[in-house]
Amino acid sequence: MQRLPILLFVCSLMAAAYLYGAFSYRYSWFPTSQLREAKRTIQGLIETWSGNDVLSAAEGSAIEIVDSTRITDNLVLVMGIGPNRRNFVHIINREGQIVHEWMPNWFEIWKDDTQFPLERRPKSQPGAIVHGIALLPSGDIVLNFEHLSTVRLNMCGNLVWKLPNLGHHSVHVAEDGNLWVSAEDYIEENPTGFQNHTAPLQSWTIQKISPDGKILKTVPVIEILKSNGLEGLLHLSSIENGKTEVSGDTLHLNEVETYPSRFSSDIFAPGDLLLSLRNINTILVIDPNTYKIKYRETGAFLRQHDPDFIGGNLISVFDNRNLRPSRKPEKPASRIVVIDAAKQNASVALSGAGEHTFFTSIMGEHQNLPNGNILVTSTTEGRVMEYAADGSLLWSFQNRVDDEWNGHVTMGMLLPDKYDKNFFTERARACAAE
Repeated sequence: MQRLPILLFVCSLMAAAYLYGAFSYRYSWFPTSQLREAKRTIQGLIETWSGNDVLSAAEGSAIEIVDSTRITDNLVLVMGIGPNRRNFVHIINREGQIVHEWMPNWFEIWKDDTQFPLERRPKSQPGAIVHGIALLPSGDIVLNFEHLSTVRLNMCGNLVWKLPNLGHHSVHVAEDGNLWVSAEDYIEENPTGFQNHTAPLQSWTIQKISPDGKILKTVPVIEILKSNGLEGLLHLSSIENGKTEVSGDTLHLNEVETYPSRFSSDIFAPGDLLLSLRNINTILVIDPNTYKIKYRETGAFLRQHDPDFIGGNLISVFDNRNLRPSRKPEKPASRIVVIDAAKQNASVALSGAGEHTFFTSIMGEHQNLPNGNILVTSTTEGRVMEYAADGSLLWSFQNRVDDEWNGHVTMGMLLPDKYDKNFFTERARACAAE
């Protein structure tokens, strides 16, 4: 009989715990939101730092020149992960031979990384992945160590400057010589001024940086959306009935680019900023002074990257079209989509579901070339391919780290004529003389 009260007490505790669990899940009482955020963090860490996180199975030849008559012999900048999980930036010719290289090493550049969030401080190679790059007229490069730092290296690979700005994904050189990057304000404690946003919060910013590494302007994307009356886009990651609280990587800014003066448009003006917000499937074009939105497209692509102005009112977008894990009724395939801002329609310029397939669930780049071809960087496949406008494969590069695996490629870029072999050879001699 003495056990009955104890049993009833235990049962009542279990019932209370069950009821609290049910109601806390429904109404997001403590600790539901904390557990959800912990789950997202753990999933992200597993995805980012699993054993083969930067590798994919190799298939076919490392270099394939399918039709040399339809491609130029310009050099190609390739950036990614090489043998021993090391970051690299290579300038290669069409046969895959290295003309020049940089080997950005996080652990050499940031020997003291205590100013970065603890959970982001790299512990082993490749450290932070290099992601987003610009080649300057001098031959220097500006690149991002993903989610951590924007740095400038000279032709010899020496550090010119570095910023603890949590730069990520894109680096764009404007016509005035200044740089635009996507950066971040990582808020680890309850944020103020961000209604219905809770910590940890990745508040994405567009950042203007001078060539000598001074931050000239930092603008939060959340404020841009709020000032344009688009608060609804800030809370798309919330699925609760009774609340719209959000946290974490709600927007994921992955591109900042300016409209060039050589183009003419009845919608855009030189200097207008093109932004890509992956996690809400949205691109924006804004006035760089007032931040008023001139154009917005949402939903014509799925987890997109690398939108580019390509002339007039046209914007070309790398549509990752990440339909994972579902493989029915169609297998996932990325594609290049062209948006006509005036006509407000979208068309597929290149499909990765064709004979020569390409698909990357994250990242990805593309470049519309002067001859009408399209250069595609399929990051997680470790490939860079040049296609004709009709979808024919003309040239391909695979970033082999050994006989079985490709390392991820975060950038493939065909260089203008001025960046020829002599350009790099002459500057390499100067490095050797130092």
